[in-house]
Amino acid sequence: MKIDIGDLTLSAQQSSRQTALFIAIRDKITQGYWETNSKLPSTRQLSQALSVSRNTVIAAYEQLVAEGYIQSKASSGYYISARLPEHYLTTAHNQHALAPTSLQPQVNNTNNAFAPGVPDLAHFPSKKWQRLYQQQFDRKSFLGCNDLQGDINFRQVLSHYLKTSRSVNVSAERIIVTSGAQQALMMTIMATTQPNDTVLVENPGYTQMRKALSLCNVNIAPLPVTPFTGIEMDQLAQNKAKAIYITPSNQYPLGTTLNISQRIQLLEWASLHNVTIIEDDYDSEFQYAHRPYPSLQGLAYQTGIKVNIIYIGTFSKIMCNSIRLGYMVVPQTLLSRYLEIKDALSGETQTASISNGRIYSRRLLASSHSKNAQAIPSKTSTNAPKY
Repeated sequence: MKIDIGDLTLSAQQSSRQTALFIAIRDKITQGYWETNSKLPSTRQLSQALSVSRNTVIAAYEQLVAEGYIQSKASSGYYISARLPEHYLTTAHNQHALAPTSLQPQVNNTNNAFAPGVPDLAHFPSKKWQRLYQQQFDRKSFLGCNDLQGDINFRQVLSHYLKTSRSVNVSAERIIVTSGAQQALMMTIMATTQPNDTVLVENPGYTQMRKALSLCNVNIAPLPVTPFTGIEMDQLAQNKAKAIYITPSNQYPLGTTLNISQRIQLLEWASLHNVTIIEDDYDSEFQYAHRPYPSLQGLAYQTGIKVNIIYIGTFSKIMCNSIRLGYMVVPQTLLSRYLEIKDALSGETQTASISNGRIYSRRLLASSHSKNAQAIPSKTSTNAPKY
């Protein structure tokens, strides 16, 4: 690795520029700022950068070689020694030095088999995605940012999908595209709660939601979840909360699903007590035991139950995590508040994933990859969570 001269400066307090240069380079090495085995700038480059004579640089380098801090390699240049002088490593001055950064690549186990939240990446149609990506790259708008709310064409496609697949009461005007579901959750906390408010959260449940609530100083009230039956409905009446966070279609991590009776009971309770429902519909594409139930948001509209529901979804499970493409459907009364928050947090919506996703989602959501997803069990619903 080649060293960048960066902020290397010569102290005016030294007796000569040669001594000042020697000390400046030696300190960079011993304090760990310049890593072992890294290549130093050539004598000509360093002399020009520091406005000193080349002879001064050569003399400083030769002194560093003599004392064992650097070594010269024929026809290659100067390199920092792999092992520095032992007497310098034990001085008091160096006890608090920065630890040299390891050049060894770190093993990332995040995407291994059975990692929570990661779909089967081997089945992602990479070549098709790459081809669409290349087609979109020729558009000038692809390189810039997009509307604060997200590309209108993409939102129209998404609106149609949510209506037909999840029975969501939605229009493109009430969809906000986000950088993954996590941003949507954070925005929802900021839009619907105040510090010291209480939010009901499934227990066990999604750890990242708890982190976001804690960061916003919102109290967390655990809502017990039992295997096979889901949340304990009788516990709802015992809690006074501003909002409830729930994953009704595929509870994380137990994988339970609320039936129609439970959903209506939840909606009636939330309506009676003026509780906002944060419906995280992640993984709703993966249903194997039965046909998907309608979303809470859509069911409330169908039954006429008046309740505030924030519907949140993501493409991370049916596509891949790295595209960071999420969305939310918000009530018209909260739309301006959400956009104010998003403008402050991230500004305009990034274009790359959306431009590609707009075309891809037309072919994807109702065709091959969507069908393949039904045949490939999601790792998120079969793995031990972090809670």
